[in-house]
Amino acid sequence: MCKEAAPALSLSGTAGVILWTKGRPVVKSVSSASAIRPLRGADVRETNEKLVLRLIRQGDGLSQSEVAQRTGLKPPTVFRIFANLEERKLVRLAPARQRGTGEKKGRRPVVYTVDPDACFAVGVDFWSRQMSIAIVDFSGALRCRNVVPVERADAESVVSQMIGIIRSCLSGAKVPLKRVVGIGIGCPGMVDLEEGVILRYTRIEGMVGFPIRERIAREFRVPVRVHNNGAVVAASEYRYGIARGLDSLAMVLIRSGVGGAFLDGGRPFVSHRQTAVEIGHLSVDRNGPSCQCGARGCLEAYLSEEALVADIPSAAGIGSFDDLGEALRLGNPDVTASLEAKGAVLALGLRSLLRLLNPGAFVVVSRCQAVSDVLSRTAAAILAHDRHVPNRPPVAVLPREYDPVTAGRGASDLVMDAWLGGESP
Repeated sequence: MCKEAAPALSLSGTAGVILWTKGRPVVKSVSSASAIRPLRGADVRETNEKLVLRLIRQGDGLSQSEVAQRTGLKPPTVFRIFANLEERKLVRLAPARQRGTGEKKGRRPVVYTVDPDACFAVGVDFWSRQMSIAIVDFSGALRCRNVVPVERADAESVVSQMIGIIRSCLSGAKVPLKRVVGIGIGCPGMVDLEEGVILRYTRIEGMVGFPIRERIAREFRVPVRVHNNGAVVAASEYRYGIARGLDSLAMVLIRSGVGGAFLDGGRPFVSHRQTAVEIGHLSVDRNGPSCQCGARGCLEAYLSEEALVADIPSAAGIGSFDDLGEALRLGNPDVTASLEAKGAVLALGLRSLLRLLNPGAFVVVSRCQAVSDVLSRTAAAILAHDRHVPNRPPVAVLPREYDPVTAGRGASDLVMDAWLGGESP
């Protein structure tokens, strides 16, 4: 755990996020009514410490007076919290910030930042063909990154490979396991968030009802949090990428299948503590091509990487998804026309999502920026002139190339957010 005394900031026994402000506790979220219990002095102290620590980590250096103003905590309370955090080496003094000439004269405030080496979080994102890992320090800086192909597409092999890569990255970055607060994993398919189980992902053999959280936690003896990788990628784009500043977004993630997520205020929609918004299996034509799920006309049957390549005329000479970017760059008319037809299919799915979820924007992610560009541009043009779309300004359809490192960073946020007691995906 974190340096000397991380257990004082552990999440054990907490039912939700509790903020103490203006002299009274405010319960933000709990898993059930039975989880609510009377607040003890230790609960209040721990919650206040986490609140202050989150503010310091999010800010570019904060003074005690600034924290008191933002939280409503009394100055003596803030002083004790800072003294405790500094003693435990979670925060440290930072160089005083330069003040503008308009500032009133006087002694500059003492500014604190988090100690980057205090804690680390590991994030992993994987699917049937690729695995990425990111190790992030307490300040949010990337300490290690690695992207590798999945060696064998069966559940046991994938877990063994994941364990090996995590150990290799920790060793290479010289990060001791005792300072790792947890491992976050973006998993393909439907995921039971409560149990940490991949309910169903048929592209990796044996990954049905697979207890991935238990397997990884047993190996490293640290907390493990899991989520669907569509939600992880969407959350990473919301925090670090093209979706920053959006109130809500719906994302379409195109890889070996088609995944997705809906975020409102940065939080992915879930149902019964299981991942939801299976966009890939939204049917746009009941007489359409067969999908691997057993239905017909699913978006995945049109938009997966395999489907995108299969429907391009053979004369175009496209052998794999990786060939598409170069063909588009050279202006191959057959490839462009085929992808524009796929963009029209995408528009049908987005129109249904627009009626159902009313997102502020759509984000279309694939492993090739040029492919995302064509699909997004075509879908946006159709939606802008579709009389069936609700009466509202045209919705943006934002193209994005999948960034495995950003996805790994998003997975690490699952852990760091939970450890700090804040809202997490």
